[in-house]
Amino acid sequence: MKEATLHRPYRAYLMLGSNIAPKRHLPQACELLAKRLRILDASSVWQTPPMGMEGEDFLNAALKVESDHNIEALKYAVLRPIERQLGRTRGEDSFVPRPIDIDIVIFEDEVVDEELWRYAHIAVPMAELLPELPHPTKAIKLADFAKQLPQAGFIQRDDVVLNFESLMKG
Repeated sequence: MKEATLHRPYRAYLMLGSNIAPKRHLPQACELLAKRLRILDASSVWQTPPMGMEGEDFLNAALKVESDHNIEALKYAVLRPIERQLGRTRGEDSFVPRPIDIDIVIFEDEVVDEELWRYAHIAVPMAELLPELPHPTKAIKLADFAKQLPQAGFIQRDDVVLNFESLMKG
């Protein structure tokens, strides 16, 4: 009988965003994630105007994590419960203010959220962690591509400090 191959840990890149009390919710989300995942690296925190909605600016950050969960379990057993714990309710309209949004952008070296290549609020933080990631159809790396996105001129580093050293497990 052939033994099942266990693939652990899984590596993922997450995008975090908040525009309701973001200076409180972003660090809280990171603390909750650190209890369930191994945080390996983190981008700076970036401030971006809301897209497609009215409301306060977003704060966004990218995390590189390891988890024992496959992509579905990571999303539904870890990320969504943390979002709910911090007051996020998901409805039909995705263009509403939120205390926290946590999305899987890359899982096991596969881009699973193609918005990475469309929006600066995702591409710029991710480019800090994966500057050499090649574009799927163009001869350009993510770090250079992110700078060329139309919204790149509206994104700026924020002074929020997420104490990732205490959250990252060696």
